[in-house]
This record gives sequence, structure tokens and C-alpha cells, in this order.
Amino acid sequence: MKFNNLFFYKVYQQWPALFYVCCVLVLGTLISGFVIGQSVSPFHVYQMYSQPIPSSEVGNTARIYINNKEINTFLIYQETGDIIRTNMNRLLYLENS
Repeated sequence: MKFNNLFFYKVYQQWPALFYVCCVLVLGTLISGFVIGQSVSPFHVYQMYSQPIPSSEVGNTARIYINNKEINTFLIYQETGDIIRTNMNRLLYLENS
């Protein structure tokens, strides 16, 4: 495999400063994503575009029953359970407002 055909090799030859900036951005994104657990880019952060749910003094919990049997949303696939719980808590908040 020849490195002469690679994009970053051509960038390094023509503009080394841009190559180093790209390397720093890639490493920063990888380190923040895998080590710290937060994203550098705002395009991957859904919470930036959603309205925060205000905290309440009362701890209401919504429960889902199917055929008189309670569904434990913590046993569902993590993201799906989070979505269900968030939507149910938001519904309770809207009903109480």
C-alpha cells in the first residue's frame, strides 16, 4: 500500500499545520469520547437541543401495566428503557403543570 495516495499524507505535504490541527482534533475527540465519556462535537449531544425537565419537589413515578402485570423498564434495553421513563416522567410533569 502506498501512502502517497492517502488524503492525510497529501495534506501533510501541502500544509503541515492543518495536518497537525486535524490530528489534535481527532485525538481530542477519541479521548473525550472513550475516556471522559463526553462528546466534543455538539452534533452528537442530544441534550443540547432538548428542553431540560425541571425538577419537582414531589417524587412521582409512572408505572406501565400490561395485562395487570407491571413492566420493569430497567430490564429493557438501556436506551429504550431510558426513553420510556423520560417520556412517562415528562407526561406526569405536563399533567401536573
